[in-house]
Amino acid sequence: MAFSWQQKSKKELAKRFKENPEAKEALLSKAPSKQQDVYLRHSRLLAQADTQQDPVERMLAVCRLVLCVTSDLLRPTHAFPSTPKITITSHYISCRDLGPCPGGTMKGDIEEVCTMDASTKMGWRNKGEVWATMTVASQPECAVKGPKSLVGKTCSLRIYLKGGSTVELMRHGETYVVQFPKINMYDPTSKESLLSIIGKSSIYCETSGMTASFEYTGKTFCSVIGQLERLDKRQGPVKMFTFSGTLNTEVRWTNTSTKSSGILFSPRALNPSPALPMRREIDIQNIGPMSLHRLWTAIHDAILSLDSTKARGRGAAEIANTLASGIGALSIGSPHLCPPISLKLGVADAYRVMPGGREDHRPRIPPCIEDMKANSARLSWQLVVSFCLNRDPNRGIGVRKLNLGGSKKKSSNVYGVSSLSTTGNTEQKGRKMES
Repeated sequence: MAFSWQQKSKKELAKRFKENPEAKEALLSKAPSKQQDVYLRHSRLLAQADTQQDPVERMLAVCRLVLCVTSDLLRPTHAFPSTPKITITSHYISCRDLGPCPGGTMKGDIEEVCTMDASTKMGWRNKGEVWATMTVASQPECAVKGPKSLVGKTCSLRIYLKGGSTVELMRHGETYVVQFPKINMYDPTSKESLLSIIGKSSIYCETSGMTASFEYTGKTFCSVIGQLERLDKRQGPVKMFTFSGTLNTEVRWTNTSTKSSGILFSPRALNPSPALPMRREIDIQNIGPMSLHRLWTAIHDAILSLDSTKARGRGAAEIANTLASGIGALSIGSPHLCPPISLKLGVADAYRVMPGGREDHRPRIPPCIEDMKANSARLSWQLVVSFCLNRDPNRGIGVRKLNLGGSKKKSSNVYGVSSLSTTGNTEQKGRKMES
């Protein structure tokens, strides 16, 4: 008998565990414990950016952080809970322990919101001293791109992460403005729709005058090229580094003056414990566990809000109409919310079929959410990661240095930060409110 953390309530699990004690041991053996999750990765990479002394090294560290967040757009996970589900408001607050340092303990404060209420306020903070913050905010928008007819051709669904994103390093007085690329879903009505990241991404810091630009070519899965430039008042833009590689394997940097090279971003180095590769296929009606599952909840809501009148071409308009009217709400374990649906091209009102072949006329999504969407309400998503110091008078200069990489090797910077590794203490504390 199969058990799932997402689908079984506590009372139901307790009842079944009493009937079958062996099932409890089998389930608990799979329960997550001190995992290397997405929030821990982001916290440590943000800490690495803050602890660099050279502005060029800080820009490269911010590039590494942005590439990590970009790869996590398509990265699945084993963490719990991580399956997108229908919601009006989901507010997650947590923290990650990054280890001791001179004067106290370093923490990564996490706050993530997915909501239809535009008045929802962010700004929870631990009592610690904030040194650096990454804010990613988006209200996804979708558009169908494709040929004018469906004869022998297939359309794509473009997902635009509309919104503003910044990385602030308070101790250095630097603010980095970030633009993320697009997500492309080829043949969105298929159960094996192909995923990719396309378009351009940029990072700009006015204080240092440096700009990093990345272009996702789409020639191979999540391939990327880019460059880092510094604005010189006399010479204009001066190219300092070039980048190339793929997000799923590694992205390398090359110094244009010394011709030296190295690894800028590598998923294996970021997560030595079994790291899941980025997803190449997806079923929009059964998304499954994702690292940024609240973002995918907002993406799914954006698909439900597709406007077929804005699609160019007959084929694109037909698929947009099919997606907007045919897919069901994300399931939370109730067949009432997401019964089996048949997506058929050319059928605007896709019907639902219950077991036995009977047509199902129950609501496609809950009426309360339907009413909110009728008033143009849309899900928006925001993630805030803060690197903080919780001061402790008992921790003097004599305590061991902060080692965000968990490595015993000496590092060139003041806190012993390893440039890529993220192993080590993974204590998690958090609370969550969903409705």
